Amino acid sequence: MRLLGLAGYADAALVELTQLSMEKKRQLLEATTTQYFSYRGRVEDQRTEPDLKIQLDAARLIDEIVGIKAPPARQQVTIVHKVELPAWMLPDGAEPTVIDVDGTTE
Repeated sequence: MRLLGLAGYADAALVELTQLSMEKKRQLLEATTTQYFSYRGRVEDQRTEPDLKIQLDAARLIDEIVGIKAPPARQQVTIVHKVELPAWMLPDGAEPTVIDVDGTTE
């Protein structure tokens, strides 16, 4: 918004542009496509169906603008496995051993 203000757009103009943009996206939620079927050069049939790709893209864009969709999170998880060998797996007279295995996933 600040950049548009520096470019000479007043607050009222920015509000109007935002309203026009959102109205256009709202119209895209109802987008349709028409398919024509021809035979020997003549159109014999046509079908109008919802254009699901455009509708989905518009819905995703509105979700991002409104803030329904959160940005992807960057998290790091460290998993530590501890394995204690049972006595029957150890050589005779050996002390129990705990083995730490560190694994990092993103």
